[in-house]
Amino acid sequence: SKLSVLHADELKIKTINAVKGDVFKFISTSRFQYDLIFADPPYELDKLPLLPELVLSSSLLKPNALFVL
Repeated sequence: SKLSVLHADELKIKTINAVKGDVFKFISTSRFQYDLIFADPPYELDKLPLLPELVLSSSLLKPNALFVL
């Protein structure tokens, strides 16, 4: 099958904020809210099972936002 790649301008996305760093520190220190959080941590991360609850219980997501792990 043919893979289609959508670019930010095609999706009418105005701002993309890519963060590479400690996800747990980011969750506790970020003061912004997001429409979409795409988390791609190392899957051997010991605390990985905690990540969804930490994100969903934080104020990182705007109403109707998506969290993808």
